[in-house]
This record gives sequence, structure tokens and C-alpha cells, in this order.
Amino acid sequence: MKTEIIPTREIMNELNLSQWTAQLMMKATGLSVFNDIYTVLSDYEGIELIEETLKLLNIEVDINENELKNIPKNGPFITVSNHPYGLLDGIILIKVLQKIRPDFQVTANVLLEKMEPFRKLFISVDPFKKKSLNGFQKVLSRLEEGHCIGLFPAAEVSTYHNTHKTITDKPWSKSSIKLIQSANVPVIPIYFHGANSWSFHLLGKIHPLLRTFQLPNEFLKKRNQTIKVRIGQEIPVSKLQQFDQINDLRQYLRNKTYLLGEGMKQQRFLKPNKSIKDNVEPIIPQIPNSIIQDEIDQLPSSSVLCEHGHYEVRIAPADKIPYTLLEIGRLREITYRDVGEGTNREIDLDKFDEYYHHLFIWEKYTQKIIGAYRIGMGDEIIKHLGKKGFYTHTLFKFKDEFTHVLANGIELGRSFIIKEKQKDAFPLFILWKGINLLLKRNQQYKYMFGPVSISNDYSDAAKDAIIYYSYKYLFDEEVAQFVKARKRYKIKDHMKKYIDNLISGEKITIDELDKLIMDIEPKKYRVPVLIRQYIKLNGRLIGFNIDPKFNHCIDGLILVNVDNIPKKITNQLT
Repeated sequence: MKTEIIPTREIMNELNLSQWTAQLMMKATGLSVFNDIYTVLSDYEGIELIEETLKLLNIEVDINENELKNIPKNGPFITVSNHPYGLLDGIILIKVLQKIRPDFQVTANVLLEKMEPFRKLFISVDPFKKKSLNGFQKVLSRLEEGHCIGLFPAAEVSTYHNTHKTITDKPWSKSSIKLIQSANVPVIPIYFHGANSWSFHLLGKIHPLLRTFQLPNEFLKKRNQTIKVRIGQEIPVSKLQQFDQINDLRQYLRNKTYLLGEGMKQQRFLKPNKSIKDNVEPIIPQIPNSIIQDEIDQLPSSSVLCEHGHYEVRIAPADKIPYTLLEIGRLREITYRDVGEGTNREIDLDKFDEYYHHLFIWEKYTQKIIGAYRIGMGDEIIKHLGKKGFYTHTLFKFKDEFTHVLANGIELGRSFIIKEKQKDAFPLFILWKGINLLLKRNQQYKYMFGPVSISNDYSDAAKDAIIYYSYKYLFDEEVAQFVKARKRYKIKDHMKKYIDNLISGEKITIDELDKLIMDIEPKKYRVPVLIRQYIKLNGRLIGFNIDPKFNHCIDGLILVNVDNIPKKITNQLT
């Protein structure tokens, strides 16, 4: 016997239509096919029903398995999600969550009451009607029992909004947020990538009812598609309790959800030039270790800044280490390419390397270079070449007022630790120990400055978040007025609103920014290590520039006043 969700007779009665018109409407909206599918599925229930529904329509779900670890294996929690598709969102949410939590249920509208097999998976709630109080009470009871619930706080399918010029959820309902406040349990944001067809949104502009009737068709249009889903990190109760105003919490949760989607967008800006990518040069062969060892043996003992075990840190001018410098340039290019940076030339060396000094870690027992920094002695460069002699001058214009910093500082740049040593914190530590001892030897230098890179492998959203945070908490406005980026990076307007809400209030720590970046980034990138390192030294940022010659990475210009470095750190590095 055929089981129908919405029989033709019901359409005739509800809309006062003839049988012929109602049947035509059933076909036009996809309801007749929807009913046929429902008949096939009516013998299944529970998670088997979900699996068979997706199998029948050949719908795949694309999710990073690591993000499933964000789902607690026990205890109550609520998920909040955007609502781009309709019924499909709930079906996918159950498929994903019940892998970890078989007790997971999703709130849904009254249409699902007509779908008997789905009832055990959903809790019927209509946030806009008083009778939903009963539904909300069911939700709270489930949570009190230690179960978990999925909410779609918009309570309606996403649609095109003229104000935002995009397809998005309507403002999330206050009643859903009040429920979250009452529940006092952690919240996990989950984002669905994509949207219904343009015909769905155009019909909605004519009349919202037409959009509603189009939902079955939209469900069927997702056949043979892959739906991408992202799961954010748990928002603890302590964080939720920081919001006194319901509107602030509503905006915060919505932004946390939509920010997950920003990392999924293709980069629209700063794409590496195709002609450059197509002409990546093969990297030069390794310089024989014995040749480098011979050069190092010829250096004076004063070139040794520090030693520890099988590591030694040395500094030398380019003319004393021609082959060592070739190997440094080779290793730079390998390391930078691996993180989406680099010059794409056979070796990363330029004219500045010829008169800069090179500080490097030599691993004695393997006879290998494992890390390096390029260092420009400011007083020497100003004396012989002026402002144009600094590498950073290719990225930023300097007013005369900045000359004092240039002449009394050292420029740091082109730093790297080879890939196989990056998980070990010690090489970076000993590299910085070498820099600290260099400053102690040369106490005329009062500043350290130079570019810190944000790779173009980061999504635009992650770049925006790091830079917005830097402007808000790490920026030196006074010094920045003397510096101008040659190709300034601009934060997207909509991202300013997202991030401002997420990092508003008291200053958030760099660790909290880390979590935000990991939420944005599907690849789980974090705040670049060197930015974290300079922050520990009380460094300040004074500008951001796009570097087209370095795979369009973003360079933040950092400035460290040597006298402001915490004593605890200088003592550790001595």
C-alpha cells in the first residue's frame, strides 16, 4: 500500500483546489516523487532509515574525520547549524552525529510529524509558536538526562537577502538562544556548505509560500551530490555565560557557525599567478656536506654564538660562506614551498643576501644546516646604502622618522627550520638564543624588525582573523604612521563584523585566536609560529603587505624594542 506524506486530497482541501490542479501542483513541486520515495523508505526506521534515504538519492557527505573528535562521547550538548537545504540538513546531521552519539536527536518543524519513520529521530518544535513550549520542555528534559540535541535556530530554510546580497539564514530566533541559556550545556557549531537553487530563492521573492512548496523539489535536486559539512570546536558553558545580552550571544553563535564556512570558500584574492605556478623551477642539488664543513672550519671562533650538544649556532657574512649560503638558499626554498610560500626559483637567494649576515644552526654529527636567519646590521646598511638597502624597504615605504629604528636595529628575515626538525621546539629555541647573544655582543642595537609571513595556503578568512586581531591588540599606531605598505592587505568588510563579535570584550589570548583559526581552517592551521614568538617578546606589528614575489603571502612588519623583552625570556636565552 502506498504511504504518502502529503496526499493529493489534503492539498485539495487546504488550498481549495480541484483534483486536476492539485495533481498538477504535486508534480510541479516534486511532492508526488517525494511521496513515492517515502513509500519505499517507510519500512525502515532509525539510523537505517537515514542511511537508506541518502543511499537512494546517492547523496554523499564530505566531512573531515578529525572534526568528528569535536563531538563529546558522553554528556549533554547542543549543536547549532545553519539551514541551507531543509529536511536534508537534519538527515545529514543525524547521520554524522549518530556515529558518535546514537542518542542524538534534531529539532524539526511539524511537517515531520507526518513522517512516522522519522519521528524517533526528531523532536517537533516551532520556535515561533507558544505551543512549542512543550517541545522546548522535551528538549530540556532530554538534555537533563545527559542526551544531545541539534538546533536549527533560524527555524526556516536559508534564503536570499537583499541587505546582505547573499543566501543566508534569517536572524536566529531568540527563543532558541533562550533555550541554550536555560540548558546550560556546551554548544557545538556545525556548518553546511551550499544552498538551494536560484529558482527556489526567486520563487520566495514572489511569495514565501511558493518557496515552501518548492522544498520537496529542492530535496530531490540534491541527488548525486556531495554535501560538505564542518564541525567546530566545543564552546564551553563558561564562554556562553559571558554574554549578558541575548542578542550578543545570538550573534556570537551565528558567527561561530558561519565562520566555519569561510574557510571552505575558494580564495578569491591573492591567488598565485598561474604563469608563475606553471614555471616552478626545480631546486638545485644539495651542496656536499664536506664542502660546507670545510668552510665552517675556516671561520673564526668568534663566529660561534652558542653551542649545545651536537648543535652550534654561528654567524658569518656572505663572502665568508659562499657554499654554505647556497645550501641555506636551497633549504629556504624547500621549506617555504612546503607551506605555500617560496620564490618558485631554483634557489631562494637575492641581492640582499650578498651583504647581510647569516645566522645558522649547524648539526655537527650529521654535518647539516637545520635552520637559519638572515640578519641586516642596521647601522652598516644605513651608512652605505640608506633606507633602500633594507629588504623590508621592498615591502614597505619608510618615512624619515623611521630612520632612527633602521639605524639602531637589526633586520631579521628569511628564517626557517627544516621540516624534519619542526616538531622539535629546541632548534627554534637555540636559534633565538643565538640572536639574543648577538644583541648582547652588539648593544648598540635597540630594535629588531622584519617581516613575518602568513602563507597564501591560509584561507582569506583565517588571514583576516589574524590581521584583525593584530590591529586590535598588537598594533603600534604611533610607529605605524611612519610606515606604508606597498601593496596593503585589506580585510573584507563582512569578516570585520564576524571577527569583531567573536573577539569583542576583554582581550582574548593568542591561544584563543589559535582556536578560532583552527575552526576557520579545514586544514587545521594555527597562528604562524613566528608571530607567536614575537608576541612573547612584546613585539608590535606596524603594517601588512602582500608580497607578489613570494607566492603572494602576507608579510606583517614586526617591531621589537629590545628593552621591552621580558627579563624572564632574556634569562632563558642567555
